[in-house]
Formats: sequence, structure tokens, C-alpha cells
Amino acid sequence: MSSLNPIKQIEQFVIKTMEKTASDLALAHNFDHVNRVRHWALRLAKADGFADLQVVEATALLHDVGLAHVTHRRDHADVGAKVARTFLRNGRFFPPHTINQICAAIAAHNKLAGGGQLGALLRDADMLDLFGTTGIMRAFVSKHHQPEYDPANPKGETWGLSANEFTRVLNHLDKGNV
Repeated sequence: MSSLNPIKQIEQFVIKTMEKTASDLALAHNFDHVNRVRHWALRLAKADGFADLQVVEATALLHDVGLAHVTHRRDHADVGAKVARTFLRNGRFFPPHTINQICAAIAAHNKLAGGGQLGALLRDADMLDLFGTTGIMRAFVSKHHQPEYDPANPKGETWGLSANEFTRVLNHLDKGNV
């Protein structure tokens, strides 16, 4: 095993893994996003008196590694939990019960519930990045390749989504997926 501390090793793994993320997903979900989520998570964990900040940091760092292994963003949390589990087990960074907590949080971070206290903390940190100024900018940048709308048909598609597709997205969100 390397002489680097576990968090530094996890960080290097995440950076290397996220370099493989498809460009359309990487526009809004790159290491800069992960790093901001890490800082939000640590800040929230300290305020909540969370016992193990190293676990919080590892979870935040690993939360989007699944994006490098999927073509659809909706699949990244479950895939990311599996990638994280393999990496953490192979590196022996944490005991098995802690790895289970980390992976449950990663698998649930894009849902409205689940993942225990760690999952709620990760979800909050991810949402803080999403709804902040940088998050709003990320939302617009990620759609740069699509026309906003057709001026001749302002009630038509927006960013390539029809009204029916927007409804489907909203229904998906109502079922607990974010």
C-alpha cells in the first residue's frame, strides 16, 4: 500500500476515474463539483457533530465516480456504489461495516431518502452545490450544445425536451429520484 494517507489515495482515484467521464456528463459533474461537495459535506458534518470526518470526506469524494461508468446519469449512484465498494475493499481503507455505510450513502445520494445519516448529509452537500451560484451556472453550461428553444415555437421544446418529456422527468422526481 502507498504511503499516502487514505483520503489522498481516494482523491487520486476519483480524479483519475472522473477523467473518463463522458464529456456531456463531465460538464456539470467533474472533480471541481466533487471537491465542492466534499467541502460542503465536511462543513455540515462539523456543524452536526458527525463523529468520523474521514468517512464523510471519503463518501463525498466518491459520490460521483459512477459517472465514468454510465451513459445515463440516472444510473450513476448505484454503479458508483459498486465502484466505490470494490475500490475501498481492495484498498482496505475502512472496515466492512463502514464501507457498507459509505456505499449506501452513495447509492442513495440522488434519491429523496435512504443511506442513513451519511446519505442525508451527502444529499444535502450535493444539493447545496446544485442550488448555489456555481450549480446554477453548471445547469446552463451542461445544456450549451442544445438550443434553448425555437423562437418560432416558444411553447415547443426547451433544451431538446418536449412538454411530455418534462412531465416524465417530474414524475420521475415525484417517485423519489433526483
